[in-house]
Amino acid sequence: MAVITAGCVTGTPSEVAALQADGADIGYVTINAIPWGVVYIDKRKIGDTPVIKQKLSADSEHDLEIRNPNFAIYKKKFIVRSRKVSIFSIKLQPE
Repeated sequence: MAVITAGCVTGTPSEVAALQADGADIGYVTINAIPWGVVYIDKRKIGDTPVIKQKLSADSEHDLEIRNPNFAIYKKKFIVRSRKVSIFSIKLQPE
């Protein structure tokens, strides 16, 4: 069963397609950071960069955090559009 939790979509491709057919709009985000970072979307750990085409609920605001213990935490609010890919390339700054 595909589920939208904290704006992130999980499930098999066919389950996600069923959500889309039911009117749940899906967008995507690709995130890279220099140097590497751990990505959190809506307070949920997604994984290390790069994050490629992470599925998210579209047309709603999401919180992005990228953490690396040697750099300042990067924070940004963003919105993905339905069936579009938003791409972020971030250069982390020293603390």
